[in-house]
Amino acid sequence: MKFCTFPLFAYILMMTVVTVRPALAASDNGELLLIVDQVEAGYAKVQDYTATFLKQERVEGKLLDQERISIKFMKPFKVYMKWLEVSVKEALYVQGAYSDKVQARCDGLLGLWTWSFSPRDPRLMEGNRHPITDIGFGFIIDVSPSMAGPPCEWRPDSRPRTASSTTPPT
Repeated sequence: MKFCTFPLFAYILMMTVVTVRPALAASDNGELLLIVDQVEAGYAKVQDYTATFLKQERVEGKLLDQERISIKFMKPFKVYMKWLEVSVKEALYVQGAYSDKVQARCDGLLGLWTWSFSPRDPRLMEGNRHPITDIGFGFIIDVSPSMAGPPCEWRPDSRPRTASSTTPPT
C-alpha cells in the first residue's frame, strides 16, 4: 500500500471550505465556482494520502486536550489512525469490511487485543463529536455544499457563528 502526501492540496481544500463556500451563498461568483470545481477535480486524481492531524475539540462545553494523530487514507474509504502521544492507540476502518466495524487497539493491558466497534459506539465517541466515518478530504468536499449558508463571523476562540457580515480569518 503506497501513500502520498500533498500538503499544498490540503491547504487549498481547507481554505476553499472555510472561505469559498460561505461566499457562494452570498453571491453567484463564477470565479469562486471555478475554484471549487478545481479542488474537486484535483481530489478526484488522489487515490491515497497521509497526514498528521492535530485535533482539539470542545465537547459538551469542555475544551479537550490537543491530540496528534497520524492518518492514512485510501479510496474508496479506508482509514487508519494512530495516536502519536500514547503508547498504543490505533483505529482502522474499511468501508464494507469487518462487518463495517472499526478495528481498534488501546493503551494498557486491553491493547493486547484488537476490538471491534460500531463507528458510533459510545466508547469510540467519548471525547469526539464525529465518528471515524466523517474523516477525509472527500467527506469535507461532500459536506461543503451544505456549509453554504449565511456568511460567518470568524471567532478564533470558538466555532464560526452566523452573522450579518463576514470577517475572514487573517
